[in-house]
Amino acid sequence: MIKFSPVVLAVAALVSASPSVAAPESDARISRAEVARDAENLARALNDPRRQEQIADVFSAVMKAMMQLPVGQIQQAVAKADPNGRMARDIDPDATLGDIASRGDPHFADRMDDNIHNGTRMMGTMGATMAKMAPVLVDMARDMEAQVRRQWKDSERR
Repeated sequence: MIKFSPVVLAVAALVSASPSVAAPESDARISRAEVARDAENLARALNDPRRQEQIADVFSAVMKAMMQLPVGQIQQAVAKADPNGRMARDIDPDATLGDIASRGDPHFADRMDDNIHNGTRMMGTMGATMAKMAPVLVDMARDMEAQVRRQWKDSERR
């Protein structure tokens, strides 16, 4: 069964939706207060039940489309290339990702949809927590960036 991590979804939403976090390098540094404000706005949006349903509906539609991807021929090619590997089993050349992921479970699609909707509701809680952590995470990312730049300069001198 496919599991969706609300932590990953919340972090991705925070990073992608927050203009202060995703600001290009050429912009002036954004203050911790601006990061906190953007994160709080995102958390409020993620806690809106209508917004949660909209997000879940989009995720659900994307996953349903992905489950229709034909993967049988790819798996067969991998099995031929590595006949002793994990993929070395007979599979329908017309198999979809959903056929393989469901492993014959007739309720797979319903469970996947339930998991998406439950995970999306949890994003609100995670968003509120991430909002509290956002300024510190940005500071850590900036510190890491500075360390990498110093290391890079040091390596160029050698």
